[in-house]
Amino acid sequence: MTVGRRVAVLVVAITSFAVSEIARADAIAVDYWVSRKDFKQTQATDSLDFQLYSDSACTVPLDAVTLGANDPNVSYYIDKLQRVKKGTPPVKAVRIHALLDVTLGDTAPYLVVTGNGITASGSVCQVQPMSHAGGSGAQGPQGDPGPQGDPGPQGPQGATGAAGAAGAAGAQGPQGDPGAQGPQGAPGPQGATGATGATGLTGATGAQGPQGDPGPQGATGAQGPQGDPGPQGATGLTGATGATGAQGPQGVPGSTGATGAQGPQGDPGPQGDPGPQGDPGAQGDPGAQGPQGNPGPSNLILGGGSRNSNIANGANNWIPLYEGVLQTTEAPAQVTLPIAGSISNFYVRLSGSPTAGRSYAFTVRINGADTAVTCTIANTNTSCSDTTDSVSVSAGDLIAIHAVGTGNPTGRTMVWSALFGQ
Repeated sequence: MTVGRRVAVLVVAITSFAVSEIARADAIAVDYWVSRKDFKQTQATDSLDFQLYSDSACTVPLDAVTLGANDPNVSYYIDKLQRVKKGTPPVKAVRIHALLDVTLGDTAPYLVVTGNGITASGSVCQVQPMSHAGGSGAQGPQGDPGPQGDPGPQGPQGATGAAGAAGAAGAQGPQGDPGAQGPQGAPGPQGATGATGATGLTGATGAQGPQGDPGPQGATGAQGPQGDPGPQGATGLTGATGATGAQGPQGVPGSTGATGAQGPQGDPGPQGDPGPQGDPGAQGDPGAQGPQGNPGPSNLILGGGSRNSNIANGANNWIPLYEGVLQTTEAPAQVTLPIAGSISNFYVRLSGSPTAGRSYAFTVRINGADTAVTCTIANTNTSCSDTTDSVSVSAGDLIAIHAVGTGNPTGRTMVWSALFGQ
């Protein structure tokens, strides 16, 4: 190997090592300390959010990664911390160690981790050392051009002229000239220079690795094309044409052959067009009438409730028909009645009592006015009813239930029902 070749191999090896070190900056190792007590709530199915910042207040974001709590790139350690005599007892903490695939600058980042059971031990914004995980080195440069291709083969000898027909043999054509030598093979293409990776964060200086092996020699260049064939030799002289012979006599006609067998029957012809449609038949007698259906019910059950919302002290509690949404004004809670009838047998039930000395009063309101149908739940009771009073309604009337809390009762959910008769 020449000196120049050795220098080129050394440069390739150093370049490959440098590109490899740069590519390793894509993954960094981080550590984050959290409360050991709260960490017991973290499940394998939870997700952890790793958020990197450039400042100690964690207000300028750099990058963010979300990993599963059971991801192989995440580990958990309980470090045994010691204290000096009469020093502050160390906090019981779990250290979360993770490898993050992020792109950062040259400064040490700050980290915040969030997720189920994740409570920072000490500062929420924790500074990180500049530690990088090793990655795969970049591809080495292309090998040197291949050697010059071999010269093309000599062209073939020209063909011998054809002999004349029936006459004297024509003179043999001269031998064709040798074909021109094929052009020199083109050198192999120069390999493209690999792209320079982004500069990674500065980590601790590692021991220098051994020098890499020289790259493989480039492939041999393609063989040059075959030379053109030499010119064809001259055609020999044509011999004289021989005399035409006399025509022979006509042959005797042959005897008549036997009659052939009958051919197979032909395919059936296509189907004819359908005939005209016949006249319609006479209409049948109507069937017997079915029996009368059973009459529908004359009474219906109305009802509703505050769903998951608690009614409270004061008069701003309006409950719609069915299980709607508790309203603080009457209009959104009013429901239109489609038929006329009467409302009676009013029942109300709470999820708990108003407590001693406190109460809730419930009234059926029609078209924005109180009716005689009302009942009150007080003290430690949880239900009330009015089975005496009733109110007549017309189709199109608006109904709502009004609840009034007195004495600052405990907030409760409620349901109600009533009989609607026709």
